[in-house]
Amino acid sequence: MTYNIHHGAGIDGVFDLDRIADLIRESGADLVALQEVDVKTERAQGLHTMEYLSEKLDMEWVFGQNLSFQGGGYGNGILSRYPIESWANEHFPPYLEGEQRGLLQTVIRCQGLTIAFWNTHLDHRPADKERQESIAIILEKADSIFFPFILAGDFNDTPDSPAIQALSTKFLDTWLIVGNGKGYTFPADSAYRRIDYLFFKNPPHSHFQLKPIKSTVYKTLASDHLPYITVFKLIEMK
Repeated sequence: MTYNIHHGAGIDGVFDLDRIADLIRESGADLVALQEVDVKTERAQGLHTMEYLSEKLDMEWVFGQNLSFQGGGYGNGILSRYPIESWANEHFPPYLEGEQRGLLQTVIRCQGLTIAFWNTHLDHRPADKERQESIAIILEKADSIFFPFILAGDFNDTPDSPAIQALSTKFLDTWLIVGNGKGYTFPADSAYRRIDYLFFKNPPHSHFQLKPIKSTVYKTLASDHLPYITVFKLIEMK
């Protein structure tokens, strides 16, 4: 799952992490990339969002802080039902004055196999220079990964944009393979844009591959974005 949780506040303006947890539980997601995560901020009522969700869901967690905010931190988080072997959070260079963005990278041990699961939230402004530069960094780093991996997040750009088209030179868009319909994810109450994605990549010599089976956009007003889920099957190569 990839889900921009709007710091835990829904379309109704109510801060409620329990309905986020309930949604994740009901979806059956094993790996969850969360964007706009607050840790101990005023608007999150001092709660550590990742610890709270982890305890509710019995999942491992990591948090990549990209900036300090309201007495706490703000950034991206990952929840996993499988062991997290390693993780790192890398800040993108601030090409334009504005919010610091980052790339949260984990290595997951899934059913005895190793996969990479990365999470990001790119710049939202109409000018796409920063998004394109961030994508270039992701593509460069992707070349050093030699096992299958999933790239998730809120990319703040549509499928026909230069940034997403550049990313698609090395990654496959799960919605284009197994999605049904438009796949719009924003805004939650009247979605008309697809800006949240689950991409994947299978290196040529890996002994197993990720195969997407089904993609779904869930309808909920728990955030200003809709959560997007893809089911993958692990295929051993002979």
